[in-house]
Amino acid sequence: MLVETAVCTGMALGIPVGASLLAILQWIMIPLHTPQGETAKAFPRPPWLSEGVNWAVVGESGAGKSGLVNGLRGVKHNDPGAAPEGMTEMTITQTKYLLFQNRNFALWDMPGHGTAKVPTKHYFSQFGLLHFHGVIICIKDGRVLEDNIEMVRMLQKHQVPFYIVQNRFFSTLEADVADTDANLEDSAFVQGEANKVAQAIHLGFRRGKVDVDFNRIFLICSRKLVWAHGARFNDSLMQDLQLMSWKASKLGKETSPPSFPTPVDVSQTQRRGKKVPSLLPVSLFSLEP
Repeated sequence: MLVETAVCTGMALGIPVGASLLAILQWIMIPLHTPQGETAKAFPRPPWLSEGVNWAVVGESGAGKSGLVNGLRGVKHNDPGAAPEGMTEMTITQTKYLLFQNRNFALWDMPGHGTAKVPTKHYFSQFGLLHFHGVIICIKDGRVLEDNIEMVRMLQKHQVPFYIVQNRFFSTLEADVADTDANLEDSAFVQGEANKVAQAIHLGFRRGKVDVDFNRIFLICSRKLVWAHGARFNDSLMQDLQLMSWKASKLGKETSPPSFPTPVDVSQTQRRGKKVPSLLPVSLFSLEP
């Protein structure tokens, strides 16, 4: 049934009848916001960008991008295959990391923007952000820079989904309350402090005349993903990916998104040696080329 539906869908979309099932599925999984016409010429798809679902993790130098990639993948910074972490820029070229141990579902650790080597104004054309399914923007210390504002403005213009995330919030808050009796394991206290910073970030974007959805701003600690806004960020991202996969596939006749496994704490599950369930239809991602 999947094969028949895919072929019919491919024909309806103008894909040659002789195209393989894999080719049809890969074509269908192209993001709905993929640039066309003159925009596509100005912002071409990078030759290194793989098929399947791709999310970019971007931000200024030292914003915790690599740590976030590791946290979402459920690996420690010193595990084999982990993204190199540091307080300075560790990523000098785009690097692909598989999510959910699935070769067609990737997070891309991107070089820091706003540097002499990679100015923000050339970032979209150089790294093809308009061809990703979504973007996670990492910021530092609750500061909203002009580069962050310009990036959000561009993503909104082209309808690319995005999140604003401050990583390493545990270290920041720990330093702020060092001389107090505050308990960083007190969920209510931590949530309150995280919300204050999120409100400041939201206001920073508004001052830059950019309206960012407050519910897509998160303060997290990638090494403790259930802390602060971490669990909510994980759930929100998983729900976005579920809905995105349903919209992009167009393979079923459902009138609402399909049911998927409940989002899990990826880091804790993988470290216990359990297999993390894929949140996307397995049939879309288990085919060999």
